[in-house]
Amino acid sequence: MFFNRFWIFAAMVAVLLFAPPAFSNIVGFSYSRAVDDESLGVYGDYEKQVGPVDFDVEAQLQTGDLYVGNLDLSATFKRIRIASDNKLQGATLAGIGRQNVMTGSVVFPFLGKYEVSVGVFGQNGNPFDEIYELTDPSNPSSAELKDAGIAIPEGNLWGISVTGAYDVKNFEIDGKALLDPNNTTHQGKIGIGTGGELWGGLGWSAKVNIAVQSHKETDDARILEFQMDTIIGVDYPF
Repeated sequence: MFFNRFWIFAAMVAVLLFAPPAFSNIVGFSYSRAVDDESLGVYGDYEKQVGPVDFDVEAQLQTGDLYVGNLDLSATFKRIRIASDNKLQGATLAGIGRQNVMTGSVVFPFLGKYEVSVGVFGQNGNPFDEIYELTDPSNPSSAELKDAGIAIPEGNLWGISVTGAYDVKNFEIDGKALLDPNNTTHQGKIGIGTGGELWGGLGWSAKVNIAVQSHKETDDARILEFQMDTIIGVDYPF
């Protein structure tokens, strides 16, 4: 099922602000730098075991020159995982773009620290409106297209999903590759995060996300896009 923009945004706000303590791990405020845009926002990470099923919800929303957010949900039963990853990005809420990736995969944990899952994905994308800015504030005709990060592919895609995760000491490393058998659009991302305790029951976290996308523009040309985001936050564990 693919979500529309309004319900994704409403769900993110509800998860971040109104999640019950029994389903909570952390909720916090963050500073982010993404695509040369500095912003403030909120984020949360929640996990709950219900019988044999492990549910996980991760969300963030940053507001600056760009709105950047995500709402990722997953349910894992033994070695089977169903996940819905939703990305939001745009200059205005009215013109925000969304991307939803539904994944079904088989999880292979090993050595207690590593995890690899392989499966299939279906993706639906609605690109965000183009953003222009004045290179010369006194000259209305100096508007140029603003770099808004990796473009959201329009329409539907499907393919093979490969993800991995590794925990070592205070660091968490996770990665994902979405491979298109039609060789139209390939996507990949890696995240490196860490955190610790502050005082008064508060904690801190920091994460770097690196994403790449290779899109076939014509039979002889491809577009390679790269984006790096950093997020630093102060959070409260529940």
